[in-house]
Amino acid sequence: MRVDKLSYSYTIKEITDKEFWNNSLRTFKDANIYQTWNYAALAQNEKSVKHFAVFDREDIISMALVRFKVIPVINCGIAYIFAGPIWQKKDGNNESDILSRIFKTLREEFVVKQRYFLRIKPFLFTDQIPNIDFVENEGFKRKTNLTPYHTLVVNLNKDLTELRRSLKDRWRKYLKRAEKNDLKVIEGNNYELYKTAISVYKEMFNRKRFKQNISTAGLGKVNLELYDEFKFKIFVIYKDENPVTATIVSAIGDTGIALLGASNELGKKYFGAYLAYWEEIKWLKEKGCSRYDLGGIDPRNNPSVYYFKSGISELEAFRVGVFEACENKLSKILVRIADFILKK
Repeated sequence: MRVDKLSYSYTIKEITDKEFWNNSLRTFKDANIYQTWNYAALAQNEKSVKHFAVFDREDIISMALVRFKVIPVINCGIAYIFAGPIWQKKDGNNESDILSRIFKTLREEFVVKQRYFLRIKPFLFTDQIPNIDFVENEGFKRKTNLTPYHTLVVNLNKDLTELRRSLKDRWRKYLKRAEKNDLKVIEGNNYELYKTAISVYKEMFNRKRFKQNISTAGLGKVNLELYDEFKFKIFVIYKDENPVTATIVSAIGDTGIALLGASNELGKKYFGAYLAYWEEIKWLKEKGCSRYDLGGIDPRNNPSVYYFKSGISELEAFRVGVFEACENKLSKILVRIADFILKK
């Protein structure tokens, strides 16, 4: 485990102990599925992933799973942090100057010392903090040519009666219909239920032929390896023993994240999605989550999904952006070439 001393009292360490990583993950409010030990490798087929933690003396204050794409020998390329670093301690004050120092620490390690192009996409939303432009004082620039992740967020700091009352009239109407349609809800986190959920998803994909943003096989592998308390929650809605709707949600920190939602033709007929999402909300409340990210929206290109989700909440939020830093000209050139190729 290598330690590099920086200004103030922060140090950065590479973590090679999976159990230490998972135990530490429990202490952060902004812990999320994307920062679990094997997510990047299994769900996104990343080949080079390392785990780092930032310490203030003996106290761990931040964690980041870092993905590397590097050209051997010349050792140039990119270090990329997605949905991190996590830094909001459950028992901390989580002031913005702490995040600024964490960014500075990461820049010192990966840009100054290791000479990489560093790209960070934080797990922060505009309903939590309007912007983090202050990190530009630490040598970062905002990447401006990207469409930010856009979602709807449910505030779970209400009792269930109030949450149900806050649903739009049409959404409550269809939820009531679903509850009267003699549907059966099976919930769990085992692999057999996961396979059933994916079968419903594949039916929907075969019907709609949309662009897939997830690897269903990879997600299944991730779930198998997660600690029980970190596993996905899977809801499958049945009509007459036939699975008609399925949803998968993750809740590790204080924000629930919708990972997958699907209905076949029978699911649409019997309003299964309304029942499934309501069951998710109830479960997230039980888990103690304060927010629920409904999994992204695209009002222009996917208006039907937006219409459905906007019946649950109208609180729109965006990820705060993508921030970059680099001092190595060759790393910068290589990353820009790769970005150009990927856009084509």
